[in-house]
Amino acid sequence: MKGRIQSIAQNYDIDALGCFANGLIAAASTKLDHDLPLMLEYPDICVHTIHQSLKFDEEIREICAGAKSISQILYNDSVYFDIWIQNELNCNFYLFMLDGMNKLESITSEKDAWTILDQTSDYISISSCSSIIEVIELITDEYSGIQDITKRKQFFNETQLSILEAYLDIIKTKIADLMNEFRPVPIIFEDTCRRITEFCLYLCALEQMCIWIRLWSGDMVRIFQIEY
Repeated sequence: MKGRIQSIAQNYDIDALGCFANGLIAAASTKLDHDLPLMLEYPDICVHTIHQSLKFDEEIREICAGAKSISQILYNDSVYFDIWIQNELNCNFYLFMLDGMNKLESITSEKDAWTILDQTSDYISISSCSSIIEVIELITDEYSGIQDITKRKQFFNETQLSILEAYLDIIKTKIADLMNEFRPVPIIFEDTCRRITEFCLYLCALEQMCIWIRLWSGDMVRIFQIEY
């Protein structure tokens, strides 16, 4: 059936697939524009609808490249977008952002938080740093369907940047405390080795994070250029 319609439409210079996609988008946009205001009192439902809208846009683009977006409604009204971000900050998925980032502090204070997980030719992988990176990448997946680069930046600033800054602050504090222990007083050799080892592990975590940020930011720019 699809082939017959397309073949007939081609005889009249009609983009049947494009017309079909735009018809779906128009119907879904009307429905979304009507329902979203009713969902403001129910943030969970509102956010679920937003996720489904982004998924809808993604699937439509696979069918018809260059198709319009129903998610544009979200970008034109900051109320919906702000609800989405606030819900993401409050949900259990991002425990890092709750109660003074207790989850982040837990990760960095675990017994093996500063142990070596792996070693490559580029950097040494530290346990706590790898955990933070995993969460940042999961959050990126949540807003990867957003077409508006300014909204992507807002999502990054409000959900990911604070996690990165808090982790780096913890490392800076640990390094500062460690440096204060290097006083000109008699200390045993084993204790000196321990402190030097800890210092090196903190530096390895910083190096790992810096390398990952460069790679991750470059990938995000390339993905945006390719998709949009």
